[in-house]
Amino acid sequence: MAQEREYLERVLDVPVTKCRQHWMRFSWARTWRAQEAAGFALDVTLGFNDRPSFRNGAALRFRPWDFTLNHPMQLKALPTVLMDSHFYDKSDLTDCQRQQQLKYWLDEIRFVGGTAAVLWHQRVMSKDYGWDKGFRHLLECL
Repeated sequence: MAQEREYLERVLDVPVTKCRQHWMRFSWARTWRAQEAAGFALDVTLGFNDRPSFRNGAALRFRPWDFTLNHPMQLKALPTVLMDSHFYDKSDLTDCQRQQQLKYWLDEIRFVGGTAAVLWHQRVMSKDYGWDKGFRHLLECL
C-alpha cells in the first residue's frame, strides 16, 4: 500500500492521504493498521457493499482503537453510509423510491449531526448505466 501511495504521489504530484478498500473489503484486525502503516490519514472503507447502513452504528469521524498497542491510531476513519449500487444494483426501486431512500439516509445523517462518506462511481454517469439522475438528486439533497 505504501508503494502504491508513493507512486500516485509522484505521478500526480500531490499528497495522497485518503483511501478506501475496493469492494468495501474490510478486516477489523488488519485494514486500518495496514493503511496507517502505509501513511494514510483517512479511510472511508467502513460501510457495506450491498446496502446503505451505519456499519459501526454511527455517522462520525473517529480514530480507531489499536487493540494490539492499546491506544488510538493516528489514522481517522469516516464511514461510508451509501453508494450508488445500493440503489440500483442491490435493489429494485423506482426513481421515486430511490429518491426517497437517498433522502432518508441523508436526513438520518443530518438528524444525528453526523458526518459520513457517500460513494458514487464516475463510470455510472455514462449512458451505459444512466445513474446520473440519481447523482443529480444526491447533489440537490446535499
